Amino acid sequence: MILGNNEDKLRPTLDGDPTYATPAVLETIRQLSDAGILEASLALFDGFPLLLDLGDVVVAHAGLRPGVPLSEQSRVDLLKIKTINGQPDGAMWWESYDGREKVVFGHHVFRDPLCLPKAIGIDTGCVYGGRLTAITLESGVFTSVRARATYYRHPGKAYLFE
Repeated sequence: MILGNNEDKLRPTLDGDPTYATPAVLETIRQLSDAGILEASLALFDGFPLLLDLGDVVVAHAGLRPGVPLSEQSRVDLLKIKTINGQPDGAMWWESYDGREKVVFGHHVFRDPLCLPKAIGIDTGCVYGGRLTAITLESGVFTSVRARATYYRHPGKAYLFE
């Protein structure tokens, strides 16, 4: 497992930083607390790496910044990058990434897995009622299971799964 941007929001929120104190983050904290597993969850998340380097393949939550060596990738990019310039209408990082490693990533929702020569996007919107997708790296085979429910209705993503 690797650290994702959502897990990374919990501790600052608990420490009083209002930056991520959204209803979703507060509800996650409430559910973990009510279940009696908040501290254990935080300890588990603290142990997650930001990146898995498997040699020819790396796994990152959000992706890699093109042109930046693997060892110099920033925490923010590994957890949050989508567009190169940070603007919603900017070029997506995977459109110009040409690093040595192939990158398997999530964070950006696709109706079907994205499969490019240097980037594989596997977030197929389970939380939005889509699917949970995995890839077997040795064979390149995707395995997906349908979400049991729509756990969060995002106005900008609902069209993907209707």
